[in-house]
Amino acid sequence: MQVQIESTHLGEANGSRATLEQRVRYVFRRMHYKVQQIRVSLHDINGPRGGVDKQCRLTLKLDGRGTLVVTAQAHNSSLALDSALRRASQSLVRLWQRQRRPIRGSSGSDSLGLQPVT
Repeated sequence: MQVQIESTHLGEANGSRATLEQRVRYVFRRMHYKVQQIRVSLHDINGPRGGVDKQCRLTLKLDGRGTLVVTAQAHNSSLALDSALRRASQSLVRLWQRQRRPIRGSSGSDSLGLQPVT
């Protein structure tokens, strides 16, 4: 699983980038085989004016399932990241649960192509 971090206000401190990458890897540790790449974008939307202006966008490339994009905004970048990570992991779990659920109205023998013995 590749993690790419793009930020305008995180600075060039390698410690904060490493911490951010560790948080992302920790959240997706059980799903790493389904997620090929994660791009994290942290931006300050309106500059130094303040308010709810930190935005985190997660773009996940899924193995054979396309792309999932989640965006969250908060007062600081840490809260925005936490919110985006929580929403992305919940969305992935729901997606995979839907895949595992049997098709409504079909019985086990029909889905295997077996005919009843008469």
